[in-house]
Amino acid sequence: SPAHGPTNPARAGEAVAGSGEPQPWHGARWFEVQLTYTASKAGGTPEQQRQQGSSAASDSSSDGGGLFTPGLLVIMIREVTERVRARAAEKELAATRAERILMEERISRQKDDEVNRFADHQVKNAILEALVALDGISGMHARTVASGLVTAGSGYDAAFTERWQDVESMLQHTLDSVLTQALARDVVNASYTPRQEATDLVAILTRRGKTPGVVTSTDPSPFPVLEIDPKLLRHIHENAVSNAAKYGSRRGRIETHLLHHDGHLRMRVINEAGEDHATLLGLKDTSVVFEKGVRLDARGRPGGGDRVTQTTVSAGDGAWIMQSCARALGGECTLSVTPTHTCLDLVCPAHMHVTHDDVMGFALPPDSRAITLAVVPERAKVLVTAISHAGVTHERTLVLGGSEAEEDLNSCAQRIVAEVRAHPA
Repeated sequence: SPAHGPTNPARAGEAVAGSGEPQPWHGARWFEVQLTYTASKAGGTPEQQRQQGSSAASDSSSDGGGLFTPGLLVIMIREVTERVRARAAEKELAATRAERILMEERISRQKDDEVNRFADHQVKNAILEALVALDGISGMHARTVASGLVTAGSGYDAAFTERWQDVESMLQHTLDSVLTQALARDVVNASYTPRQEATDLVAILTRRGKTPGVVTSTDPSPFPVLEIDPKLLRHIHENAVSNAAKYGSRRGRIETHLLHHDGHLRMRVINEAGEDHATLLGLKDTSVVFEKGVRLDARGRPGGGDRVTQTTVSAGDGAWIMQSCARALGGECTLSVTPTHTCLDLVCPAHMHVTHDDVMGFALPPDSRAITLAVVPERAKVLVTAISHAGVTHERTLVLGGSEAEEDLNSCAQRIVAEVRAHPA
């Protein structure tokens, strides 16, 4: 009755028919309906059987299809309100428990991140102070050499300079390691936001010019300045070069190729095949190396060197972190293997800091005038062409020193002053 059941006809029908997943609401009572039908069996005397058969035939003919057979229909109705409510409460409790666990993990990770950031900040400040002190020592040594107390180029001077450079290199390397570790932690925890800035990739990727075997080529050349996060890209490149040196041919050639086309950057790090190269050739899917905890066994590991293993230590997360950095840039890392080489390929979106259209679209005000000074006539022509691209016509351009008649600086200065007085701003 309406007093003991839902008032919504659609939901009432759902509750009675038992179709779908019941959704409890305030004041509702739920019932489960079970229908059982049993066809009657022929029995009794032959005369009774003939009467039942004729009756069934009459019903079938009147119905037109023989769809009904005499039998017994049992309808069983059970109230399941408490069971439905208990099931809904269990689901809600499970969802609340899962949400609480996620919240606790998030808070714990945030606390760990804050502690790690504080520690990294303290270490970074200590290293920076050491670098400042090292610069002060270098300045004192330079003043000592200038005063004549130490002979420039002497053994003492050379030894001091070499040792000073070694200490500076170690401190800089330690600082980079701290910053790289902090970056990797933020990337894998999805708490790092890429910072797009004008970046000279050739400069940042080759700033460690002492790395043996690394050759950088670019297309186009010179390579344009791109809007990209330099920290993420440098981390990917340094890990790729490190893996190439570790798993590639000893003292082999490692190449870095940069390509920019159609708003995308492609960086390829290629190394020659090493001792464990057969393992990579045997992989059906090279993307497995970018999974968390997966790495190629290093040479010299017991029972290793010829297989890809699953590890539980951070040593197997390098490629996974590289892939995380690539995805933070909006791109992806892939690995291709040939019988003679291994290539790590990064492709990500990257736009030029200044495009060709920006350069060609630049124009000075139409009433601008230009004065060029060039001793060599060919250079004067180049200057005039550049000025014309900037929107200054040849009639408004004064060329000094570009004619066959040599002009000294005094005469050029006089002509410049006269030109400015003739056309004041």
